[in-house]
Amino acid sequence: MRPQPFQVERWFSAHEFSVAFNIAESCIKPLTVNEISRITGHDLPLELDEMSLGYTDSSGDPRLRRAIASMYPDLSAEDVLVTNGAIEANYLAFAAAVNLGDGVIVVHPAYQQLYEIPSALGARVKRWAIRKENGFIPDVRELADLIDRDTRLIVLNFPHNPSGIAPDPAVLRRICEIAGERGIVVHSDEVYRGLRLDGREPSPSVREFLPGATVIGSASKAFGLSGARIGWIAAKPDIIRRCAEHRDYVSICSAKPSELIARVVFENATKILSRNRRIARENYEVLMNWARDNEEFFGLASPNEGVVAFPWFTSPCSSEDFCTKLIQSEDVLLVPGSCFDVENHFRIGFGYARESLEEGLSRLSRFARGYFKGA
Repeated sequence: MRPQPFQVERWFSAHEFSVAFNIAESCIKPLTVNEISRITGHDLPLELDEMSLGYTDSSGDPRLRRAIASMYPDLSAEDVLVTNGAIEANYLAFAAAVNLGDGVIVVHPAYQQLYEIPSALGARVKRWAIRKENGFIPDVRELADLIDRDTRLIVLNFPHNPSGIAPDPAVLRRICEIAGERGIVVHSDEVYRGLRLDGREPSPSVREFLPGATVIGSASKAFGLSGARIGWIAAKPDIIRRCAEHRDYVSICSAKPSELIARVVFENATKILSRNRRIARENYEVLMNWARDNEEFFGLASPNEGVVAFPWFTSPCSSEDFCTKLIQSEDVLLVPGSCFDVENHFRIGFGYARESLEEGLSRLSRFARGYFKGA
C-alpha cells in the first residue's frame, strides 16, 4: 500500500510553526491542564504527578470509553475503541472494512485521508462532489447515480471539512436510508460535531439514523485537546474487533496521561463545550464581518458548525501561489484549496485567539488588495 503524499499535512509541516499568524488551524483554541482543572474542579496536575506511566488497556480506559459512549444513542463502552487521534481511527476503520475491488463513495472536497487510504487499499473510489453553488450541501439525488453493485462503503464528513457546513438532519437521514436499503456501510467522520455557530443544537450523529454506522470522533477539534491525540471509533462489534486487531500492529494503545485528560474533559463536556462555543461564536462574528468587508475579493458560504471555512477568490488564481506569497509578504498562514484538490479556494480556521485572527485577517485583506489590484 502506497498512498500519495498527504497535501494538507505536508503544507502544515512546512509552514505551521514558522509563521506569526496561523489562521489555517482547524481546532478550537487548545485548553491547558490548569484551565481544565479550573473548569471541571478536577485536580489534574496532582493526578498526573502521581500517575504511573505504564501501558493502558488496548481498547482504551473503560471510564473513558463509557464517557464517549454516552455521546451517542444506545451505545456501550464495548462498542468504542480509543485511538491515537481520529487519523488513526479512520485508518484502522478503513483497514478493517475495505477490500480489493470494493466500491467506495466519498464526499469531496474532504480531508485527503478519507479518499486516499481506501484507494491505496485497492478500492474503486468515486468522489461525491459537494459544491459552493449548493452551499456545500450534498445533493442526495446524485448519490443514487454513484452507487453500483460493488459499492460497499459511503464515507461522510459532516460537519464538513473544509467548508464548515453541517447539512440539515433530514439530509443525513436520507443518506442513511439509502445506505440501509442497499446494505452499504456508512463511515462518518464527525470530528467537528459540537461547535454549533447559530445557537441551534449540534448536528446529530448518523448513528441516530443508522445504528450500524461506523463513526469517527476526536478530542481535537471541538474539545480543544489536539495535543493529547485522542480519537475513537464507534461501530459494530465485528468492526471494533477487526480494528483492534489492526491496531496491534500500529500503536498498541493510547498514552495514559492523554486518556486521563480526555476522560475528565468528556465527563465535564457541558462545561468544556460552553467555553469552546463562546470562543467559536465570537470568532465567527469576526470572520463574517471580514467577509462582508471583502466581498470584492472573496466569496464565502457561511459555516454553521466547527471552526473552518472555505472561501473562494472572486478572480481566479492559483491558490498555492496566493497562499505562498501571503506567507512571504504578511507572515500569515492559510491552506490552499489545492491541498483539497480544489482550486480557487482556501481554508481558513477561526478557532484560536481572537486577537491573532483579527490581525491575520487584516493582513490578508491588505495583501489581497495588492495581489489582485497591483496596489
